[in-house]
Amino acid sequence: AEARKYGGFSTAMAEEEPYVFSLATQAQRAMAAGLGALNFVGVVVLGRLCVDPQIVAQKAQLVQAVSALLPGLSAYAVAFFAIPALRWAWCQRKNAGIEERNAARMDASKSLMRPGKLLAAKLEAAKRTRGRGGRRRVASGGDDNVFSSAKSASDFEADDFERRLRERTGEK
Repeated sequence: AEARKYGGFSTAMAEEEPYVFSLATQAQRAMAAGLGALNFVGVVVLGRLCVDPQIVAQKAQLVQAVSALLPGLSAYAVAFFAIPALRWAWCQRKNAGIEERNAARMDASKSLMRPGKLLAAKLEAAKRTRGRGGRRRVASGGDDNVFSSAKSASDFEADDFERRLRERTGEK
C-alpha cells in the first residue's frame, strides 16, 4: 500500500486499504457495459417481436420458444447491471468505514507523537514500569494461571469443574 502523509505523519504502518470495485481496465469495463446494454436492448427487441401479430402468425413455434426464454433473459439483463450496482454500493459503504478508521488511527498516532500532559505522564509511567531489556517481566506461579499447556484442555476443564464443585459445597 502506498503511504500517505498528513502534516508530517505517515500512515504506512496502520492504514487499511479500501475495497476495489474491479481490477478490470477501463476498456474492459466499457466493453462489459456495452455487452450488458446490447443484452438489455436484445431482450426489449425480442419482447416486442413476440407480441407482433404478423411474426406470431408466421413463426408461432419460434415465438412460443422465445417467449418461454424471455423471463430468464430479462432477469439476466437486469441482474447484469443490478449485481455490480449492489457491489459498488457495498464497496462505498465499506470504504467509508475504512476511511473513518484510518482517520481515527491517524488521530491516535498524532496524539502519541505530540501527547498532552496527561498522556505524556501515562507514557512516562509505562516506561518506568518496564524491566530490563525493554520488556516488563511478570512473575507468575501457583494457581493464578488461567491455562497451562502442561495439562490437556479436558484435564483443565475437569479440574475447574472439581474446584467449582468444592466451592459450592464448601469443601477445601
